[in-house]
Amino acid sequence: MPFTRKRGLSSVLALFVISLAALLHASQAFPDYPVRPVAEYRIRAEKADITVAVEAVEDVKDQKTYFDTELTSKGYIPVFVVIHNGSKDSSFIFDKTKVTYNSTAVGNSALKQSSKGGVAIATVAASAMLLSPIYGPAIFLGTAKLASASRIQQNYLSKDLKSKTLSPGGDTHGFMYIQVPKSGPRDKINLSFPLANTGTDDTITVELTF
Repeated sequence: MPFTRKRGLSSVLALFVISLAALLHASQAFPDYPVRPVAEYRIRAEKADITVAVEAVEDVKDQKTYFDTELTSKGYIPVFVVIHNGSKDSSFIFDKTKVTYNSTAVGNSALKQSSKGGVAIATVAASAMLLSPIYGPAIFLGTAKLASASRIQQNYLSKDLKSKTLSPGGDTHGFMYIQVPKSGPRDKINLSFPLANTGTDDTITVELTF
């Protein structure tokens, strides 16, 4: 009887250790992308009280570190966005679905449908829909195991740039995923970020090209 009980306790302990190791691995597999004060980013633009900075993560080693996926080879680059409200008394609404994406890239059927004058124009929500953390992670999970796929999807969800009301002095940050050629140099990308003042309904639009 004592032997059976001891063996049972050993089995429970072994399962606990395995489960703990799995949880530790899951938490360590996807580190948070480092966030810096908005003024420290090389690519940034300011208009009135709003400052927007972007940082394209194009190094495949960094993509593997933060997403466990080489996104460029799948036709996308993750772009880290930081938005800061420098106002002392006004709040602004940031609606991610109203961000617009302008590019001269060709070969993108989703963008060609809305092209005008040779310049492709579409909302980021539409042009990047295939890679949206809500709809798209399964597209580039490939043959990953189900458990890994679930962790990767949760990672995209947690890193996604989300709509938010920015209080005075407040900020928000996260990733957007932009479609680019799978190989060769990419064209310049222009992003426009409109933010609405909650007190006046005026809209401030900040544009960046990178």
